[in-house]
Amino acid sequence: MRFPYGIADFYKIQEGGYFYVDRTDRIALIENAGKQLLFLRPRRFGKSLWLSTLENYYDLARAEDFERLQESLLPDYTDQEQRQRVVERFYATGDLEPLCDFIEQRYFQVFDNRDLRWSNELVVKTAFLVTLFSDTFYVMDSEPALERRYADLMLRVRPDMRQYALLDHLLEFKTISLKEAGLSSAELAATPREALRTLPVVTEKLREAEHQLTAYRKVLERTYGATLKLRTHAVACIGLERLVW
Repeated sequence: MRFPYGIADFYKIQEGGYFYVDRTDRIALIENAGKQLLFLRPRRFGKSLWLSTLENYYDLARAEDFERLQESLLPDYTDQEQRQRVVERFYATGDLEPLCDFIEQRYFQVFDNRDLRWSNELVVKTAFLVTLFSDTFYVMDSEPALERRYADLMLRVRPDMRQYALLDHLLEFKTISLKEAGLSSAELAATPREALRTLPVVTEKLREAEHQLTAYRKVLERTYGATLKLRTHAVACIGLERLVW
């Protein structure tokens, strides 16, 4: 095991195979904390590495890394071909079912039950972002600022691509633990999606997301006007295993 003593470069640590305690799940907390933050910590406490982590997360120059992630998680040509089909369908129609089926079957299967305690909306958003990423057709925006609020993920059609049959998409994610759902992992796997939608906790989370999306839509329509062909999507993830919307 190699320890990155004195190395404060997130990318170098990841590429070099150094030991790293993942803190990326804290990014959502930072985003909600405000725009101007002060970190009062001693030297060698990880401040510079955390800033480097944020730089790599937000930097558009790292956009090609999502394609590398796709290739590493979906090494088979058949998987890549299927991903292309489901995302193109989503881009044009907003149909979430093939996309969610694909994420459940190809991404969520990688996770172990021990991962569930670290599950949050950022994990779910990253799965969608990696799957949907396309800098050819879209401006991909994680946590876009909409007045005083922040949406989870926006795909806005690039100006030079608006002649094609593509929709703009805004997604809001909610996570629900197995305990909150009152289901075991086996029960969750065996429950039809329609039945999952009727669970009170799922209904509540989706209603909350829809309320947020209604407010976001008004801001976007004021900003972009008639050029926007917006579809909004409220998505709930249960136990890092099942998706409902």
